[in-house]
Amino acid sequence: MKSQFKKADASGARYALIFGAEELARGEVAVKPLRDAAAAQATRALADVAAWAAELRTA
Repeated sequence: MKSQFKKADASGARYALIFGAEELARGEVAVKPLRDAAAAQATRALADVAAWAAELRTA
């Protein structure tokens, strides 16, 4: 997983989405900020991820 975070960081991505077995079982995805060291990892409902991503594009 560490190498995947490094690749995501090197790509310039602002967030990494983690689709782990536990998160998926709860219907969630973990969102890890890659550019804001003060921001904490959070979870979001899978149903809300597309709307959240669209908001980021307009921000």
